[in-house]
Amino acid sequence: MSAAPATPTVVLLHGWLCDATDMRPLAARLVPHLAVTVPDLPGHGARAALRSENPCTIADLADAVLRGLPGPGPLLVVGHSLGGAVALEIAARVPERMTGLVLLDTTWAVVPPAPEVIAAPLEGDGYFARRQALQHKRMDLHPAGTALPAADPGTAADIFRDLMTWPGPQRLRTAGCPVLAVFSGAHRAAAVTADQLPGVRARVLPDSGHWLMLERPDEVAALVLDLAADHRRPAVGAGA
Repeated sequence: MSAAPATPTVVLLHGWLCDATDMRPLAARLVPHLAVTVPDLPGHGARAALRSENPCTIADLADAVLRGLPGPGPLLVVGHSLGGAVALEIAARVPERMTGLVLLDTTWAVVPPAPEVIAAPLEGDGYFARRQALQHKRMDLHPAGTALPAADPGTAADIFRDLMTWPGPQRLRTAGCPVLAVFSGAHRAAAVTADQLPGVRARVLPDSGHWLMLERPDEVAALVLDLAADHRRPAVGAGA
């Protein structure tokens, strides 16, 4: 039996127009077991926008996250919404470091990008009511008491435009590591995942909204820990 692989660092990536505080409840449940890093994406929260003459892209966000990570060790990247897209771009850049991906309600990574796909989380699951109900949690997490952290307007607009042509399904097919896609409610993207992307594991958390890591942090943490445990199990081979 060979030695167990090195324990990965878990990278938690927030969504569009949000910041790292959204991931703190999940991080709190993971840090007793794993090394965790929770960055702000460029142009979000306390992190400055990238300086470039060109529009900011999802790939640019991935490069910026990678530059800020410590060391060359293995990674398990968890991304919510836009953060899931950034996670897939990270996997495309450093496939040799990836032990797994967890995509939280990253709809456009599964079905072809279109305005109705971007709008899907807003429909049919009480999105706005749930968001209002979560305001107290988000205000507790933000010292300034703001419910939705400000994002750089230029970055926000650039990223939204980039999502319209971003090849999410292609990134999923070529991820090269275990991928778990977790969806809120009875999301139609879960069925698409099962039918068209058999290499991707799909889970639905019933009676949940878009902010899975705030509404169901215990369940999401358990899924992340299970994926990390799969990586750490020693392989059995001849001559080991």
